[in-house]
Amino acid sequence: KEEASTSINKSSETNSKTNSKEEASTSINKSSETNSKTNSKEEASTSSSKSSETNSKGEASTLTNHSSKTNAKEEASTLTSKSSETNPKGEASKLMNQCSETNNREEASTSTSKSSETNSKGEASTLTNHSSKTNAKEEASTLTSKSSETNPKGEASKLMNQCSETNNREEASTS
Repeated sequence: KEEASTSINKSSETNSKTNSKEEASTSINKSSETNSKTNSKEEASTSSSKSSETNSKGEASTLTNHSSKTNAKEEASTLTSKSSETNPKGEASKLMNQCSETNNREEASTSTSKSSETNSKGEASTLTNHSSKTNAKEEASTLTSKSSETNPKGEASKLMNQCSETNNREEASTS
């Protein structure tokens, strides 16, 4: 079948391999890391990685990770990942995760995830999760999840969950 199998890694490595049937699998990995570590003041260190892979039919699935972390003061650390994958029929399923976490100084940490996947017939099912958590002070932590999935006939079924929880300081927790 004579497709080429190529692996490109931009961390000073380039690999090219073909398998027994010579199908094409492509992996592109771009990793860029910038680390700034100092005396726990207000400097931020950032790491970014991007990878792209193709499946057995040549559709492109993409995964992107962005992460930024700071030190132990009052800076916020953020992690963002985005991935897009194709199924055997070439439909694109998308997953997006966004996380933001802070330190133990009354800042709020937030996590948001969104995922969309296609089933065997190409219908799109969507799952969305929103969660926000705070530290051990008097802030309220909230978790919200919304999911919508399609069945084999394409009808949409929906599920929504909302949770709000607080800490151990006389706040009310609601579900």
